[in-house]
Amino acid sequence: MDHIHFTPYIRLAMYDTILNEFKMDRVIWDYEIIYIAEGKMLVTVDDIQYECIEGDIIFLRPRVHHILESGDVKVVQPHVHFDFFEDDFSKDIYIPFITEDKMSFSQKKWFRKDILKDLNLDLPSVIRLSNSYAIKNILYRLIDEFTYKYPYSDQMQQALLIELFTEIIRGYTISQQNTPDKHIESMNQLVKYIYSHADENLSLDDLAQIANLSKWYLIKVFKNTFNQSPQKYMFDIRLKRAIQLIQFTNLSMKEISMQMQFENQQVFSRWFKNLDGHSPMHYRINENVKGRSLIKKRMS
Repeated sequence: MDHIHFTPYIRLAMYDTILNEFKMDRVIWDYEIIYIAEGKMLVTVDDIQYECIEGDIIFLRPRVHHILESGDVKVVQPHVHFDFFEDDFSKDIYIPFITEDKMSFSQKKWFRKDILKDLNLDLPSVIRLSNSYAIKNILYRLIDEFTYKYPYSDQMQQALLIELFTEIIRGYTISQQNTPDKHIESMNQLVKYIYSHADENLSLDDLAQIANLSKWYLIKVFKNTFNQSPQKYMFDIRLKRAIQLIQFTNLSMKEISMQMQFENQQVFSRWFKNLDGHSPMHYRINENVKGRSLIKKRMS
């Protein structure tokens, strides 16, 4: 699932430090993300017990029974309660501290819909990522916005919640692709290199040398990380770059071919049509038509 569009409502975002032993047995009406910034916590979700340590992310869904327990060690656990979609009831719902059997009939109507099931997005209740510091930084910014109410705070809170959740699902997805931690940053740097050198005709040998891997191992690691070969990824980026040059510059097709390091315009056109299904001129003609239509509309 690569596309999720939501307009979140942030109900509560706070720093929280637990100094004494505690136990919380409950269900919640909304979603909650807890980050273990310091210490340890015992978490039981649907009778499955997890020992959470520093850097772990706890993701709690509506109507899911859970128990949170701490020992005699200080626990720092910043957290955020939210709805994926704001509605007329969002502002009226508060944070419960009881189990479902103790809720009234009207309270049981407050459970938010678990939209992740509809999206077939299967996130576990406890997530352990190698780069959890990124999650911590976003969450702390979100808490500051919620606490201090800076100008345009509501918009910033929504943006940060979306960034926070996206960072979590991206990190979790990558962690399930069996890419060794030592290669994740290498792949990220390689992708940045491909983007910044989209005008160049990079070979697989070039990419392998940049990543400091053999060609065979590069293909394996890249596919595990991005679900496609490095060659296809590079061709897609080069195609997008070519379309940009066609649509947004006055360069001739010959000049674009030269800039993108093709032997000649004919080779460039064959390469382009093989990947896109259209000739390069298809984009320039269509863009010109759009431009003329826009000019006429403004003049009328």
